[in-house]
Amino acid sequence: RLVFNSVTVHIPAGVEHESDEHWGLRRQFMVAHKKKYPEDRLVCLTQVFFNMEFLGCKYPHKTMELVNRLAKEVAEEFRESRKGRLKRTFVGAQDAAGAKAKGSKPPTGALAKFGTNVPADDVDQGSVPKRPRLEEGSTGSQQEVITLDDEKPKPVAEVNKESQSEIITLEDDDEDEDDGAKSKSVPDTKDVTADAKEVAKTFVLMIPPRTNSMNEQDSVNIIRANFPGNQMSLKYNGSKEEGGWTCELWVNPTAGTKQKPQFCIASCFKPTQREGKQQACANAVATLKKFCTYIEPNPVWFKEGRTPEFIEKRIPCNKQPRSYLIMTKKDTGHVTPQVAEMLLTNFQKSSNEDMFFLDTEYNEKEKIQLMNSSQKFKLGFRHFGSKKQLKDHHVCIYKEKPAAEIVEEARKLGGKHPKFLVMLKKP
Repeated sequence: RLVFNSVTVHIPAGVEHESDEHWGLRRQFMVAHKKKYPEDRLVCLTQVFFNMEFLGCKYPHKTMELVNRLAKEVAEEFRESRKGRLKRTFVGAQDAAGAKAKGSKPPTGALAKFGTNVPADDVDQGSVPKRPRLEEGSTGSQQEVITLDDEKPKPVAEVNKESQSEIITLEDDDEDEDDGAKSKSVPDTKDVTADAKEVAKTFVLMIPPRTNSMNEQDSVNIIRANFPGNQMSLKYNGSKEEGGWTCELWVNPTAGTKQKPQFCIASCFKPTQREGKQQACANAVATLKKFCTYIEPNPVWFKEGRTPEFIEKRIPCNKQPRSYLIMTKKDTGHVTPQVAEMLLTNFQKSSNEDMFFLDTEYNEKEKIQLMNSSQKFKLGFRHFGSKKQLKDHHVCIYKEKPAAEIVEEARKLGGKHPKFLVMLKKP
């Protein structure tokens, strides 16, 4: 169990065959969300995350959407490490196979790497918490007591069986949001106005819709969507002994550049680095909204996850060229992987921007097929409806546009846009 800030969370000990890396990932997930859920539900969510990540298990769509959202930060570093590991393993296997074909000895270490599931030198040891050894005589079914200070871990003899209940399904609700969504902006610890104004000269802030057609509220997700990859960096200065960390958020508004982030748009002081990141992102969003042109979903079009009137009444697009299509089974037939690919290929070549698949016309499997196939074509997807289940939802496949293009369209339309609210800032 974890004991901290008077919150106690039980973590089942890793089974005998479980690697330190897997156990560490489970532990990180529980630590990250310990204050948001009751213990039983947290254990359930952790197991679902583990099953999805390593076993490829499928759950109800909303459950998977919730767990993916919670796992974003926790799994990011691990997935990057795994990508590199698989790449090296493949190269090692290639070298060994090539050497065998030529009748020569394989390069040193090639066969060893190919036969090893997790090479020790491929794991970032600093990022993987070590699993404490159980004391002699203890078993894999026991739990461990882990404190966040340097005390020695102790085994617990009794296991709370209720916390190990199997997962059947989980209710997803709109209140389940990351801590970043709850962070409100506070005054920055240093003046970032000059840098923010410099960023505002060329940058347009985009508040994206979620896949459930709700407005994105999590400031961490908003910043990541606007500054992907190396366009953003966080700098920390401080220590636990000093009572916390100063966190600065630096960005580079130019997409595709290799130049390091050079503008500081937020600065705050928090007890932990995680809280610092969340607060810095909240401050950054507020600052960018103050100085930059920004875009957010138009409630007339997105309806905060509900069904807009033109879909409810099946109103086709009358203008030419058409901007959206409303699809029924009569138009498409049963949606197989091949049909989905054909539909999306034709859609991508057309002048249409949105393609709607009606709720009662398609089953859940067909809707999932369409959403999965859309990613291959680099198209966006979302779903919406008055009920909670995906099977009762409409699905929209759409072409994603750069923020600058949306602003230009709004200017041509006199400041109004059918899908987005564009807040234009004077130069």
